[in-house]
Amino acid sequence: MRVASLVALECRAALAGPRGAAVRVGATLLLGLPFALLDLPLGAGSAGLAGLVVLVGLFGSTVAGVRRREDGRADRLRLLPQPRWLSTADGCLAGAAVDLVQVAPPLALWLALRAADGGIGSWLAVAGMAAGSLLFLNGVGAVLAGAARSGAEAHLLGALACALLAAGSGLVPLPPRLGGVVEAGAAWSPVGVLAGALRAAGEGTAVPWGGSASVLALFGAAFAARAAGWPGPRTPPPRGGRGRH
Repeated sequence: MRVASLVALECRAALAGPRGAAVRVGATLLLGLPFALLDLPLGAGSAGLAGLVVLVGLFGSTVAGVRRREDGRADRLRLLPQPRWLSTADGCLAGAAVDLVQVAPPLALWLALRAADGGIGSWLAVAGMAAGSLLFLNGVGAVLAGAARSGAEAHLLGALACALLAAGSGLVPLPPRLGGVVEAGAAWSPVGVLAGALRAAGEGTAVPWGGSASVLALFGAAFAARAAGWPGPRTPPPRGGRGRH
């Protein structure tokens, strides 16, 4: 396995061909259709779509990480001539890219049907926040996968983490006494910011998109660079000191 193709190989393995990609994208679109098509309050619809992003990114990456360890792929990745943290980062980057493909149709449908202005700024803001959120969620999922000892524990930890993150990001109604804590958590949570951008787009409020466009550009550049194998593995120095003269 070439290090240069690790990200591409992870993406191909996750999508598993055209049929696998259609199943993944179709299932996510089916789950997101009610939030885009039904006449729900903007707050409920935007929170539901942000919760779908949490489910796909966090729960999916946790379970996939444990499955990768159980089928031996994690051991094979340790043999690559690169640091373990870089292999983990490649996995998170590839997972976030695959997840972005999955959640893009329901998010695009929401913007097409519910966005009041339909300007390019709303699309860039949501796309950038979704990319940043998924990269964050895949990183958390990698940590949870390392803590889980079995597939059953991965499902339990993933579900619990999704519930806690959704609550802390303001996606579910909580008692009024927790309002201050939830507001603070939502302001710092990428998922909470994504839900706020979706709601603002539906209300016709101007959505700041400059930072999100930068995140999206950096995400795309990092993915392209790692898929192309840059930076490449370092060549170990020759043994025996000086070479031949």
